[in-house]
Amino acid sequence: MRTEQLRTAARRGDWIRVHATAHTAPRQGRIMAVEGPPGHECFRVRWEDDCESLFVPADGDCVIRRNPYLGNRPD
Repeated sequence: MRTEQLRTAARRGDWIRVHATAHTAPRQGRIMAVEGPPGHECFRVRWEDDCESLFVPADGDCVIRRNPYLGNRPD
């Protein structure tokens, strides 16, 4: 998914999956808020290790819609 599509598609309660890089492991977290002006959004994310941070998405990152039937976990 392209970064532009990713930013406009994300909503509070969705999950984001970030692929591994040469220096980091793959991870995922729940989007707590979408912040910033249109076209420059970033996400406040609570990662699986319970840390929170502001995250600017990049190409290759994936938003997973929250499924109301499965609760807060991505499917």
